Amino acid sequence: MPTITPRLDLLTGQQLLASLLDACGGLVTYRAEHLGAHLGIYTRFRAAGEHCEDEARSRLVPEGGTAKYLWFRDEEDENIAELHVEIDGVKTPTGNKVIVTATPNTYQPRNAQ
Repeated sequence: MPTITPRLDLLTGQQLLASLLDACGGLVTYRAEHLGAHLGIYTRFRAAGEHCEDEARSRLVPEGGTAKYLWFRDEEDENIAELHVEIDGVKTPTGNKVIVTATPNTYQPRNAQ
C-alpha cells in the first residue's frame, strides 16, 4: 500500500499565515539601520541588534580589540533603540538603531468612522 504524505501547498500555507496574523492583529518587525541606511528587517529584536553590532564592530573596533555594546531607548520615541559602543572605557554612539514597527494585517481607511 502506498504511503500518503500530507503536503502543505503554497495557498494553504498562505491561508495559515494569514489566519495567524489575524489572530495576533498584525506583524511586529525590527528594522536595523545605520544613519538611516537600511541594514535588514527581522522578526526578532536580537537578530536586528546583532546585525547593528556586527556593522559597528567592522567600522569602530580595531582588529583584535574588544568592545562592549550598549543599547539605549530613544528618549523621544520608545520604538527606537540606539546602539552605543564602549571601547577602552569611552562610550560612543554608533549611528545604528533598531526600530520596532507594527505592521497591521488589514487596511484602515483614513475616513473610517
